[in-house]
Amino acid sequence: MIDETVDKFQRLDVLVNNAGIQKDIPLTETTLQDWYNIISVDLTGPFICSREAVKQMKVQNNPCGGCIINISSVHQIIPRPHYVAYATSKGGIEMMTKTMALELATDNIRVNIVAPGAIDTDMNINLRTNVEERENTLRKIPMGRIGKDEEVANVVEFLASHKASYITGSTVIVDGGMTLYPSFILDYDHNSIHIFPKGSM
Repeated sequence: MIDETVDKFQRLDVLVNNAGIQKDIPLTETTLQDWYNIISVDLTGPFICSREAVKQMKVQNNPCGGCIINISSVHQIIPRPHYVAYATSKGGIEMMTKTMALELATDNIRVNIVAPGAIDTDMNINLRTNVEERENTLRKIPMGRIGKDEEVANVVEFLASHKASYITGSTVIVDGGMTLYPSFILDYDHNSIHIFPKGSM
């Protein structure tokens, strides 16, 4: 993949690691093969692609260095039952990104994360088809709607641009405020906001 890119464009400036899979399965039913499959795509894949991209970026002698953007998830922060392998892979992506950013800073190769929340993509097809699941999810999003894929892409575009030239090792969360929900223990019905005393839920 790297070779084909360089053959066509004579260089590689930006890598976006965007492949990901998930599976809704209880911990005790998660097979070793389930674990391997998810970790391989969601964590090992970005590692391999990043390693090979960095080799190319370093030999280009480009003063602008290069840029790697890892697409993670709010589940690098928020645990999710039935998704132990997926959440683990996203937690791993966070530390992998920070470690690479630190190691590659002197090469001017920036490494950052975009962490989406609930986005209307094929991975979240149940949010389109399951009304109960959609409403349950919306109650956890202060902005009261599911995100659009272009809203994630806009942040990726910014991080890949020179406007983000002094940003590395960071996570930009694109979630409509979802990661605020556990801290405030709010239940949004978007007609009124109910604030529950801590420990009442």
